[in-house]
Amino acid sequence: MNHPVAHGAIVLAIALASVGSIVTAQSDRASGATGGSGRAMLESEAFVPASGTGVPVRNGSIESDQAAAAARVTRHPTQVQVGAIGLEAPVIPVGVDDKSQFDVPIATTVGWYRYGSAPGQPGASVLAAHVDYNGDRGAFYDLSKLKPGDRVTVKMDDGATLQFTVTGVYEVQKHELPAEELFRKDGTPVLNLITCGGTFNPQKHSYNANVVVTAEPADAVSAQSLTA
Repeated sequence: MNHPVAHGAIVLAIALASVGSIVTAQSDRASGATGGSGRAMLESEAFVPASGTGVPVRNGSIESDQAAAAARVTRHPTQVQVGAIGLEAPVIPVGVDDKSQFDVPIATTVGWYRYGSAPGQPGASVLAAHVDYNGDRGAFYDLSKLKPGDRVTVKMDDGATLQFTVTGVYEVQKHELPAEELFRKDGTPVLNLITCGGTFNPQKHSYNANVVVTAEPADAVSAQSLTA
């Protein structure tokens, strides 16, 4: 479905709540961020879901995640390709905006959650994009059509090309997203592609669910594991 989405509407709604402190806004540019919008970041001691819409991305403050990411992330993705759905889109690093939402870029661009893992690193790397935006098809418009075994190619800023194999495709209500797993910082490498799905609410200019595609490094996925 291709619904007109109000300017600034995003794929993932993220609710921020402060535990023992006040939530404060901090400029993305002032913090040295390189995201596409330059909108304000939010700093909080904890992230918790709002009823029905929230997507907690992590525990801990943005400031501490910035330091951890700076020490851990040495390269970042610049492009994602998925031949099965004809996808070839640029990727930029993003965080969250001043409305407590995942700062997903414009329709044809994919956002990489830069305070998490980079593709191929231990932990879960998250790429998110619109399914549609202002009446146009988003970069992840056909994401739900992917199937286990499809190949995802990610190009990195150092010239490396990483290959991933889709291992799962599912739709989940936004308030039921397994955020701790989708945004985990350690463990075996996995790539999570996320967009909107489910029913569109024209009053709220949002969908009630998310489509999640999980993919693992291609050399770690056997044909037997895909059919098991």
